[in-house]
Amino acid sequence: MTTENQYPLEQLSELDSILMHTTKIDIVLDIRHRIKAMAEYARNIKASKELSNKIIAARLRSERKAGQILMDMGLVGNNQHSQSSGATTLKQMNISKDQSSDWQKIGEIPEETFDDWLLGSLQSDSDLSTRGFLRRWHIEKHGSKKADNGNDGYTPPDDLLVRFGKYMFVAGMNFINDNQDSSDKEDFADRAALKLAELIAEWKVKQNE
Repeated sequence: MTTENQYPLEQLSELDSILMHTTKIDIVLDIRHRIKAMAEYARNIKASKELSNKIIAARLRSERKAGQILMDMGLVGNNQHSQSSGATTLKQMNISKDQSSDWQKIGEIPEETFDDWLLGSLQSDSDLSTRGFLRRWHIEKHGSKKADNGNDGYTPPDDLLVRFGKYMFVAGMNFINDNQDSSDKEDFADRAALKLAELIAEWKVKQNE
């Protein structure tokens, strides 16, 4: 293993240990920030795919831990205000509403399932991303029913398109107003696609009831 690869791996091991034992959101957010800096370092030195994936896996672990802490604080989903004393807000923690929602969904994934997915993704080079894990968890929770004719072809009803249009408007305004660093604005199109998939799955379930 090269010296360039050894350095971030040692840091990852140290950060994972801290992440495992902390219950403080500020520490978790700092760890995530440091992991993202390591990802930038890995890109700059053109690190191996294996190292890059291990860094992504560490970021996913930090986001899952952040989601679990946010749930404990009463900041459920897009709720911006903590129900605990001090009324901490997402804005004060520099967390967007979309991040809060996504991380808490990842935080719902049982530890054994999450670890299996991480290991499988690292070994098979499959989708290792926040969006990818959200898609897998949505399928795990809700399933994926096909239409009776054996394919996914259908014409979406007007109400589904209206709901999706409203979601895109609200999400787009949040995306603009969050004023995040460009590196934090991850895959807005994927988030829209995931939301549309959720609405489609919901509609299909109703059609098959």
